[in-house]
Amino acid sequence: LYLRRKPAAILIHIDESLSAAQEFCRSIREDVGDASTVLYAVTQRSEPSFLLNLMDTWFSDVLPLPLNSQVVVARISKALSTREKGAGRPGGQGFSATFKDLSFVDLVQALGSGGKNVRMQIEHSSGRQADIFFRRGRIVYSACGTLKGLEAVYQVIRWKDDGSFRIEPAPEFPPDNVSAPNDY
Repeated sequence: LYLRRKPAAILIHIDESLSAAQEFCRSIREDVGDASTVLYAVTQRSEPSFLLNLMDTWFSDVLPLPLNSQVVVARISKALSTREKGAGRPGGQGFSATFKDLSFVDLVQALGSGGKNVRMQIEHSSGRQADIFFRRGRIVYSACGTLKGLEAVYQVIRWKDDGSFRIEPAPEFPPDNVSAPNDY
């Protein structure tokens, strides 16, 4: 079906093994050469390691179950309009969720053990924003408004489950302003 009429977006329900979904996504991205179809993973699972494995595949985003149809339509519409404007990220280059889905502390631990080079963009419900960079899984830079370094990290921890985040690969880093280990 995909080869006969290429869809704009594909949602794949995954709660068990990733291998079949990863192979399907790899086939679309590499064998067919399609970098524009928006691929979503839909899952009930919330373990950081599982979600990070999804992020390491070619998925554009992860949608937690149960699905809110209005939120799903809004997220897909936004991704498609961004893609049409040419301002979108390359397919599979990120992962978005809320801290209700995955807590900040759990996420930091998972990124630390996974040794990822990523940028985490965070938005609090009040509109405040933070930026945290991980090099090989360790926080090396953090900013939240006028707060920098560890104070910015502490601010994000205070937000608890009130906020959303996006994680994407970080090919470049700002100058380090955090030298303490993640568990500090």
